[in-house]
Amino acid sequence: MALTLNGSANTIAGVAVGGLPDGIVDADMIATEAVTKDKQGPGSIVQFIQATTSANSRSSSNSNSSITSTGNSVSITPTNSSNLIIVGGHFITYVDTDSRGTELYVYNSNLSSVDVNQQSGCYFNEKADWHNVPIKYSCTAGTTSQIDFTLYMQRYGSSSGYAYIGWSSSPGSSKNWHDMWAMEVVA
Repeated sequence: MALTLNGSANTIAGVAVGGLPDGIVDADMIATEAVTKDKQGPGSIVQFIQATTSANSRSSSNSNSSITSTGNSVSITPTNSSNLIIVGGHFITYVDTDSRGTELYVYNSNLSSVDVNQQSGCYFNEKADWHNVPIKYSCTAGTTSQIDFTLYMQRYGSSSGYAYIGWSSSPGSSKNWHDMWAMEVVA
């Protein structure tokens, strides 16, 4: 098909796929939202979900042998089951006895399990001193249904004492010095 210029409509008809020279289309020429999620390459962030009051709980544990839910969570609904989900954040924590620590884990509702190989934690030689502990968890989505990621904890150390996360037992709408998020990344 021959090229046809339509000056009144500012269009060119008959251009085949790949028919424009390299470098002729730049970012300004691409319409807003024209690059859809299926066109984003590996490593592109498809979505980012910030937890709000679902990540503001105060919790404690005096067990060094079992992990318990803190109630802090973030949920995400993947767009592609092959994509990577990364959960991250940080939680304020302290212990009430010397030489103890806090171990943090992420529970994945899609797998119905906690991956103990992806734990975060902090060990304290002093008691009642607040520390900000980062968390990171990653997995393949495995579904396009909603996945809930919940923070679990346990105390580290000998047979006594408590580990705490969360500054206030009544945080209201604040995040209680916590932060938690989930993002979907193209695999």
